[in-house]
Amino acid sequence: MPTARGYLAAAAVNGKVYAIGGQRYSDGARFNNVEEYDPKTDMWTIKAGMPTSRFGLAAVALNGKIYAIGANDPGNVFMNTVEEYDPAADKWTVKTGMRFPTTGNSRERAGIYYWATCDGILKQDITAGQIHESISFHQFSFGNL
Repeated sequence: MPTARGYLAAAAVNGKVYAIGGQRYSDGARFNNVEEYDPKTDMWTIKAGMPTSRFGLAAVALNGKIYAIGANDPGNVFMNTVEEYDPAADKWTVKTGMRFPTTGNSRERAGIYYWATCDGILKQDITAGQIHESISFHQFSFGNL
């Protein structure tokens, strides 16, 4: 990978893997980098960067696009940011943010994503590029999802 970093997200579309965002351990720098890996050629390609530099985000591939969701901002505050990446056009679009800020603690089950938040479980059903969300205020364990 061209940019060494941790706390990044990854998603696969059309046989290619996309490494998105992240943070450098040595100095805490946050990245908006997007790098595409093609396993057929064993090559990395630099792609258009996200509008928002962040780490601890999650990425979801749906219908040929990638959604970068939540994260930590440079002040380590959880974010409600949602951005859509179209690999075919190499273009990012800012989408409506979530009602509840989250970081990358997510779990997928049958197309529905569950996020740990400081208030409970945020449930997101991503359908046709729209995020429908609700939150449950209770004790939880990802092992039960």
